[in-house]
Amino acid sequence: MNSHHPVLNLIAEITSALTVRQGPLIVEQTLSYLAEMDLSTESMLQSDPCMPAKFANDLDIAIKHIPPQLNALAGAIDDSKHLIQWNRDLGQFYEKDADVGPHGFRFDVNGWSDYPADSIIWNTPWLPHATRVYDLPFLCLFGWVGNLEGLCRVVEADDWTQLEKELVRTSGS
Repeated sequence: MNSHHPVLNLIAEITSALTVRQGPLIVEQTLSYLAEMDLSTESMLQSDPCMPAKFANDLDIAIKHIPPQLNALAGAIDDSKHLIQWNRDLGQFYEKDADVGPHGFRFDVNGWSDYPADSIIWNTPWLPHATRVYDLPFLCLFGWVGNLEGLCRVVEADDWTQLEKELVRTSGS
């Protein structure tokens, strides 16, 4: 898509990147929701979009590390980043003041698994999971298409304190 609005271009690039990955249910559901959205230029206008300065540097680093097969998507993110309202979660998604804990992926209480960039990660609804990031800022497209009426809850695992100590020790070295 070559729209006159960078956010519409971004949505088109997200749609394109997902279309070649059809198969997983979450991809199909996300594409279905995107197809139903009002994607007029007027719907993309934000009253006063802003990006926290602390976030801007990390986003630029993450964009630079997007895999080459997603160059068009990386460019669309970069072109639209100042037109999008970036918000910290202040209780809209997670319970207010929730400690989201350590950041690989871990589903239920099984071990951690690392995935390469451009991976599709699926978490079964209502199954506890955790995400951890490393030195490179983590940028993801998050598709949450059901159970939208409630907040996420942080479910502490028995080994959480140990994991946080390991992350602190690792980041200090």
